[in-house]
Amino acid sequence: MLDGPRHRLGTYWSLQLAGWATYALIAAVTLMPMFPAAVTPRLFLIKGIRGALGLPCSDLLRRLYAFLERRSAAPWIWALTVSAAHIALGATWYLLFFIATSPWQPANAPRFQWAQAPHNSIDSVLVLATWSALYFGIAHWQRARRAQELAREAGQRAERAQLAALQYQLNPHFLFNALNSIRCSIIEEPAKARDSLTRLADLLRQTVYAPRAEWTPLGEEVEWARNYLALEQLRFEDRLETCLEIEEGAAACLIPSFLLHPLVENAIKHGIRASPAHLTVRVQAVRRDQGVEIRVANTGRLASANDTEPATDLRLTHGVGIANLKKRLTLLDPSRNRFELVQDGPWVQASVFVTQPSALPQR
Repeated sequence: MLDGPRHRLGTYWSLQLAGWATYALIAAVTLMPMFPAAVTPRLFLIKGIRGALGLPCSDLLRRLYAFLERRSAAPWIWALTVSAAHIALGATWYLLFFIATSPWQPANAPRFQWAQAPHNSIDSVLVLATWSALYFGIAHWQRARRAQELAREAGQRAERAQLAALQYQLNPHFLFNALNSIRCSIIEEPAKARDSLTRLADLLRQTVYAPRAEWTPLGEEVEWARNYLALEQLRFEDRLETCLEIEEGAAACLIPSFLLHPLVENAIKHGIRASPAHLTVRVQAVRRDQGVEIRVANTGRLASANDTEPATDLRLTHGVGIANLKKRLTLLDPSRNRFELVQDGPWVQASVFVTQPSALPQR
């Protein structure tokens, strides 16, 4: 990636020196069979001078192109100016070359003639035209590469900003309900109120002050879910039953940060509507060959045309958080990560499979 103007200028001059040196070498080697071996050193000197004179001519073209680009010249101005520049610089290059190399030209080499100058300059014009084509091709490739890098960087920044926004977002209704439930239990069950207040403090700390890493161990998100479910159980009491089944070894697996949060929140939010009398929420995690599978299920019904198939519009069934989760998994690796939301008998089950990253993303 080209990091800045100085880097790009350094790359330009490296390519210039290498390109014109290669041109001079090829020109000398192709003419070697036409001359005696004794004049070979002079032949390389002459072609070296030709390449050295071609370099400033091409650099003048670069400066001309930069000038036209800054002025946002019209296409017809580009065409006329570039054509005239190639002809003028090609003729100048040809004249300077014969003037500079006349003392070392072999005896049987063609001599300079003004009448033949326009015709003989065509070779120089074609070489400069070829240089221009290469210059524009490389410049276009560099711009495209830079645009891709900027787009990727913008996407990463947007993803991190989204993640930060999610991290600092706490549902005010949940907070008010939790505080109200704790207040109601202070007199009758002070020990339970103290425990719930501790859980709420832990939940706030995990949500607000946790490091904004792109990947986090599943065990840390399970602790968040444990505190969240305990506070919701304080609110709904006997109407809510929770179960966490985390397989040994699964807690150490890495998952995208804040992946478990929307699954558990939606299980409570939408599950309590579908099962107003009694809601059961079950969180399971099992280790697979190259990743971890997480299942969050709640009793109730899924708003889908066919209960045996995944819901087609996640926003209509389980909110924007689930739709964002699916998009994140797709961005990470759509071929190896998967999300499914189905009706499984009396359960609405969200299943997520996350492939373990080969290397943690650089921040």
